[in-house]
Amino acid sequence: MGLVYVPDGTDRLGRTHASLPVPIQIDECVYRVFFASRDDRNYSHIWSIDVELSCEKAKVLSRSTSPLLKPGPIGHFDDCGVYPASIAKVDDTLFLYYIGWVTGATSPVFYTNVGLAVSEDNGETFDRYSSAPIIGRDEIDPWMVTSSFVLAEETSYKMWYVGGSHWDNEVSPWQSYYQIKYAESTDGIRWNKTGHVCIPLTKGEHHVSRTCVIPRKGGYEAWYGVNAGEGYRVGYAKSDDGLDWFRRDEEAGIFLSDSGWDSETQSYPYVIDSDLGRFMFYNGNGFGRSGLGLAIWE
Repeated sequence: MGLVYVPDGTDRLGRTHASLPVPIQIDECVYRVFFASRDDRNYSHIWSIDVELSCEKAKVLSRSTSPLLKPGPIGHFDDCGVYPASIAKVDDTLFLYYIGWVTGATSPVFYTNVGLAVSEDNGETFDRYSSAPIIGRDEIDPWMVTSSFVLAEETSYKMWYVGGSHWDNEVSPWQSYYQIKYAESTDGIRWNKTGHVCIPLTKGEHHVSRTCVIPRKGGYEAWYGVNAGEGYRVGYAKSDDGLDWFRRDEEAGIFLSDSGWDSETQSYPYVIDSDLGRFMFYNGNGFGRSGLGLAIWE
C-alpha cells in the first residue's frame, strides 16, 4: 500500500528515520503507531503517529508533538537511544517493551538490553518502569538482548527476543550474528530465560530480527526480518507451541519492490488483524530512514 510516514527533518529530536513500527488499536479503524526517529547526534527517541486504516490508502491523522520516550541518563543502559519493540495491554495499562542502546568502545560493536515503559492514558505518555533493564545480558546472552515481542496470554506472558551470539572480527567490517530466543513471565515484568533458540540462523545468514507473533488455530505464526548479507528480507514461520518453529520464508507474502522506498530492504514487520483485514506495518530501505509503510493481505 506504500509509504505511510517519513520525518520531514524539521524536528531536531526526530530528524530522520521511522524505525521499528509498533501499532496498538485506539479506535475502530485507528491505530497508534510507535516508532523511533533519530536526533542530530543519531540518537533515537520514541514517537507516535495515529493512522486511520483503509483498504485503499492509510491516512495519518496526527503525530506526537514531542518524544514519548527519550534516551536515558548518561551511563544507563539506554543512554544512546531507545526503540519500541512491542506493546502489550494489561487491563487499562500499556506495557511498551523497548530497546535500550549503547555504543561500544570499538566501532561497530554496540550493546542492547530490554526496558519497560508504562502508559495509563492509551499511549499519550509513558513512564519508565525502572531505570534498569527488565531483561538483559547474562550467561545465556552475554552480548546482546534486544527486540522483544511479548504476547499476553490468559495465565502467562511469552517473549520472543533477539539474542546476540557473537561477533566475527576476522572479517572487515566486523560481522555480528543474532537469532530468536524465548522467555516466559507470570506478570510481564520478571522474566525467565529458557535459553531455547526458536528461530536459528541457517547457513549464510547473519541476522534474524524482531519477530511479530500472532496466535492462530492450534498454534502461532510469525513474521521477522532475515539478513543473509544482501540486506533484510521478510521471513515467515509457523509453530504449534511457540517454541519450535518451521520456517516458510517463501510464504511471507511480501517481496522487494522494483523501485522506491522498499526496493533494497524490508524489515521489522508488525502484523495486525483488523475488521478491514490483515495489515503489515514495516520498514524499507535504510532501517527506517526511508520511512514506514503498510501492506494489506490479499
